[in-house]
Amino acid sequence: MEARIVLKNETSRADVSAFAWHQNWDIEGLSREDDEPFRQVWSTSPDMRTVVTYLEDPFAGLRYVVVQGPDAEATCAAIHRGLQTWHLDEALRFLASAGDRDEKVHGVYVTAVAAPPGKEDERVLAAFRAISGDDDVDARHALLIGIAYLGHWGSLRALATEMHRDDDAASVRRDAGFLLEGLDLPEYS
Repeated sequence: MEARIVLKNETSRADVSAFAWHQNWDIEGLSREDDEPFRQVWSTSPDMRTVVTYLEDPFAGLRYVVVQGPDAEATCAAIHRGLQTWHLDEALRFLASAGDRDEKVHGVYVTAVAAPPGKEDERVLAAFRAISGDDDVDARHALLIGIAYLGHWGSLRALATEMHRDDDAASVRRDAGFLLEGLDLPEYS
């Protein structure tokens, strides 16, 4: 199983490190301070069956953790209890109520990263379809980045194809084309 958990702004890198220490996780790797994205990796047990990776994503401006392994569900529950995190329902509500450009962009990113990577969610699809018709070109550009986080979802590929073909802004059509090219690379196919 793999899951992503978006951390709220008030949750710092130090908070995550302290949480990992209190959970008795073993540190497995740490990137240099100037590396992008900054990454820190722990295993939740000596056999390294479940791995937690903390990332500071410069594209979305988010901090999140990726949890992989057989104990992912229990590990995610502990993270949600112990740290300030976004839940998908909360991210969708934030996106639906977003009023200005910055809120829309942030809402798209939080929703994309909080969505389940392997399983399409109709609520996310509906929210993203609504953003694809938004008047704000920056919100539509953010949507393309959001789609990249969920590249395995066929419905979002179809939405990117529509944007590539039909969007009013040439820059959005161009970037949708770049996205589709990237999604066709072997690691996404």
